Amino acid sequence: MIPIFRTHENVETTIEVMKMWTDNYVNKDFYQWAIVLKGNGSEPLGTISVVGQNEKLDIVHIGYCIVSSWWNKGITSEGLKGIIPFLFDQGKSEPD
Repeated sequence: MIPIFRTHENVETTIEVMKMWTDNYVNKDFYQWAIVLKGNGSEPLGTISVVGQNEKLDIVHIGYCIVSSWWNKGITSEGLKGIIPFLFDQGKSEPD
């Protein structure tokens, strides 16, 4: 099993995870985003993804992981503020 949410022991594992994600973009229900700080290059600090969907109830479950040194700084909250409207626009969920 690929250690998606554990620290990757080598670059090859990271490349394998990234390939798995990019291969899954052909699926209409696959959503995976990198968390990157503006003005800080392109080094990801974490990810946000749709980890579950229930089309009957019109809801999605969002999961995230972020490097611990960036916890409690509002970064994940800011990322969620960006993807929630996107998911509403895609018809994946409806606001209450």
